[in-house]
Amino acid sequence: VSATPADPTGTKVTGVIISKHTLAGQLGTIVDLTAKVYPETAVNKNVKWSSTNTAVAIVSQTGKVFLVGKGECQIRVATEDGNYIDSCKVTVS
Repeated sequence: VSATPADPTGTKVTGVIISKHTLAGQLGTIVDLTAKVYPETAVNKNVKWSSTNTAVAIVSQTGKVFLVGKGECQIRVATEDGNYIDSCKVTVS
């Protein structure tokens, strides 16, 4: 039995859009962000979430954002296929 190789003609990712581009909240707030990968028929819709300042906000790999410190940062989502990026500006008071 042999594994079938991945289809090289599979639809490639052309972009990603995050559900919110700005987020302001109080310390301790938890917010769910989502990422929409385009096109709908893309084969690899895997994304990676990150924070530019984990002292202000941390994000899980499911897009759950925890506001942990006062200040500003960016929550970013990047596609595994093509490394397309979108971001959300976070302000914690």
